[in-house]
Amino acid sequence: MEWTYTYYVVVSYGIPIGLVILIFFGVFIIFFSSKKGKEFVTERIIGVDPSKAEDEDDVKDLKKDNDGQESSKPSKNSTLCLSIFFCILAVMTLSVTAVLIFQGCFLSNTRLLPDDSCPEYPMDCFVFNETKAQPISDNITFHCDPKNKTQFPIGVSDPTAWCFGWIIQLQTTKNVLDQLGVCTGLLGLFSTFLAIIVYLGRSIKTLILCFICIGSCIAATILLVFFKWSYTPLTYAVLALVIGLGIFGLVLFCILPKKKKSTDIEQRLVPETNKTNVSSKFITSSPISPLPTSTSPHRTKVLQRSAKVTPK
Repeated sequence: MEWTYTYYVVVSYGIPIGLVILIFFGVFIIFFSSKKGKEFVTERIIGVDPSKAEDEDDVKDLKKDNDGQESSKPSKNSTLCLSIFFCILAVMTLSVTAVLIFQGCFLSNTRLLPDDSCPEYPMDCFVFNETKAQPISDNITFHCDPKNKTQFPIGVSDPTAWCFGWIIQLQTTKNVLDQLGVCTGLLGLFSTFLAIIVYLGRSIKTLILCFICIGSCIAATILLVFFKWSYTPLTYAVLALVIGLGIFGLVLFCILPKKKKSTDIEQRLVPETNKTNVSSKFITSSPISPLPTSTSPHRTKVLQRSAKVTPK
């Protein structure tokens, strides 16, 4: 029995959603269950430790507030919020990787236009016109075999085709390894981008970079949906992951404590330095004088006349 458009869509979206749910619970359980689990998520999946979001110079040079309490490190609530965002990013990254493997090795789908060459695997295609969100028929419009051209029906205005094909039986070891290589490169790309955001920390460059990422991805999503350039869920998953990275950068900017300028530190250190210099100058410039000795004053002995009269 041939698969209909509804069956293909349910499987194409249902299995990735199920994988995302499993990955979500798995990552959060591993992250919050033990210290080793937290290290595994941050080092192996994300590649960046949340504690590295602080500037090392700020950690070494702790400033004290008016009450005399240290205030350079983020609070526990801020650290927890960063940890939750790291888990969400780990879930999104692993989800994109899982969906990429699923669509590249199990159920493939692609978008085709008139006179396009068919993919390297046989596929079942469903044709859309320029206005409707549903295909002209729930049944297969045409089969697209390798080395052939697309066969669109006559009389459809501005047609596009969304094609599906089960390719798991046609996979070779080379194809699987190539797909794993693509996934590894994608993970490395996202880890590098996240490391850049963490490295910039609370900086105006972080805001500029995050706003550019969020704005460009939202614009790309709108264009893809409006012009029907892509029906693949993986495309929107990648865009959503980039948007998530941008949102993480904005949250990181708001959570991290505000850096105190070096001029403020110098102004605090200058009076103390001057006081030390003045006191040392006073001590070294004054001559060393001997300490006064406590001597008893010289007393003059006064001879008094005796009241006794000597007889003659």
